[in-house]
Amino acid sequence: MNETDITIQGYNEFYNKNMEVLKEKHPHIYNKIKAYEDGTYKSKVTDLYNSICLVHDDNGKVLNVVISKNKENYLVCDHNNPIKQSKQWVDISIDETNKVELIFGIGMAHHIELILEKYPKKRIFIIEPSVELFIYLISSRDMTKIFDKVWMLLEEDFDIFMKNFLVLYWDARNKGTFKLQAINLYSIVFDTVWNEFKEKLRKQINSLTVDTATRKMKTQLWLTNYIANIKNMKYASNANGFLGKFKNVPAILVSAGPCLEKNIDLLEGIKDKCLMLSASSARLSMKKHNVSPHMFMTVDASDGETAIVENVDTDDNEYMIYSNQLTPKSLEIYDGKKIFINYNSDFYTTHFLAWARRNYGLIMSAPSVANTCFDFLYKLGCNPIIFVGQDLAFTNNRQYAGNLSHGMNAPEQEFKNAGYPLVEDIYGNQVYTMPSFLSMRTCFEDQIKRAKLANPDLEVINCTEGGLNIEGARNEKLEDVIKEFEDNNVISLIDELYQANMFDDFTDKILEFNKFLVTELDGLKKLTEDQNKALDKVKKFRIKTQKDKDKFDKLIKAADYMSKVREGTFIYKLLISPLLQVDLFQMGIQFVKENEHEKNFEKKRKVYVETLKQQIKMIEEKIDWVRELLKS
Repeated sequence: MNETDITIQGYNEFYNKNMEVLKEKHPHIYNKIKAYEDGTYKSKVTDLYNSICLVHDDNGKVLNVVISKNKENYLVCDHNNPIKQSKQWVDISIDETNKVELIFGIGMAHHIELILEKYPKKRIFIIEPSVELFIYLISSRDMTKIFDKVWMLLEEDFDIFMKNFLVLYWDARNKGTFKLQAINLYSIVFDTVWNEFKEKLRKQINSLTVDTATRKMKTQLWLTNYIANIKNMKYASNANGFLGKFKNVPAILVSAGPCLEKNIDLLEGIKDKCLMLSASSARLSMKKHNVSPHMFMTVDASDGETAIVENVDTDDNEYMIYSNQLTPKSLEIYDGKKIFINYNSDFYTTHFLAWARRNYGLIMSAPSVANTCFDFLYKLGCNPIIFVGQDLAFTNNRQYAGNLSHGMNAPEQEFKNAGYPLVEDIYGNQVYTMPSFLSMRTCFEDQIKRAKLANPDLEVINCTEGGLNIEGARNEKLEDVIKEFEDNNVISLIDELYQANMFDDFTDKILEFNKFLVTELDGLKKLTEDQNKALDKVKKFRIKTQKDKDKFDKLIKAADYMSKVREGTFIYKLLISPLLQVDLFQMGIQFVKENEHEKNFEKKRKVYVETLKQQIKMIEEKIDWVRELLKS
């Protein structure tokens, strides 16, 4: 055997075949390889290893790829029996019940081939960390059959991975759990990339868990509020007309963390020099100190949110920023000026505004109203964006500034007994936090990263002066930052935009839209009734001959096809799927776990019919509920 370097331009048969398929199936990878080859793309990981080379036998056939790191040579796969080695890895690492496999490193791809062969229904997502190594790998063997069946990213940012992964996660056709795996070689050679990726995924899955629980608990309440509140939008101004109108105006995002008390006295005196937006509960903390913001945002769907608006004095000329997710009671109570923002998750209002041909801008729905405030300020054009009171932790064992009654203030032992995580604040002190705070921080860090990619001149400054560090935001004292502020015509600009963007009265349009939706729901109900009848035939059918078996297969296909037709309808996607997405997802997981390996035909048929009928019952109950809601 001999070791030989390849030149990047030394195209061979394998390379050409693989690149041809990559160009068609994974153009983002093909383009990155071409950019690397012509020098316009620089690899992010070349400092993690010393060299890469191909290993040939005496006849020139490629046997392996070798990576040299720290005076050690690492083989990508076993020389003598790579299939046996891959089989052992698959047997140990791959759980047959998982529907999605996240694999860090394609290697020589023998293990990928075995997974596809053994579990053809699995979805495989490959994260390849090195463009240089990947070029050597596609020059070593034919991988075209693999590229046709997997999802792949090559040296891609984590947020790009997450967007693609979420498509798989919520794909109803791929219900089930997932697991992240790495080939040993990759976890050694690319150890820093691997460990960083694992940690980021862990943090994001924590956020995803919070999001899943929220969806299940609140989607029905949200839809109720959407339909009730849309009738009152005629009393609000459209935030779409505000977006981009505050270019380079400093903005202070006020949150209610305990550290707010350090700087709250500085806020009232700078209202002519910046845009001040209070996030929900911070409005109560500010009121206790007789400080008022220009705007306060309140979006929570529960009635407890009314405490934010009950004692706001309209003489303070504060503007309430809200979405139709807000509890209707708050809109009834508050008689001050209102600015409506359209949430990206508000499926009902968004479709109505598009249908009614009204302009709207989407504002991000997030783990916390503070995250939404950041998105709003960024889209207004504000720069810098300054955090105040954003502790993301129980500083001094308190949750809020101003001793708010609904906050958690407790002795340290109670946090310890409850299992709250103990982390370091910006000064290196130990503070308690909780998963929802960590989810907020992850969201902030992602928001800041994306915002700075689009606008490199954006400054994000954390003037909380305590609490957790937020990556991408530099820590400063508020008194030092505000010295740079100059007078801005903020108050008059807000009022001018408010008056210019008032909604007109579209009551008739709402009635017309809801009538259309009710008709669509009636059609969907007819589809579910037809599917129920088809399932009754499946349940009663008796198989005695091959001809019977063929008829039975057609019945099954017809019943399954009805599910696809139902799920493809506009009204199902718009109003029913959001209400049942989590329940149906979890039902699918349970069905797979309990019945995937059942051998008894009668038992499998019974479970299949009962599961589908249970789904249909849930769908019909939601159809009836939404129908009455739209007619109310």
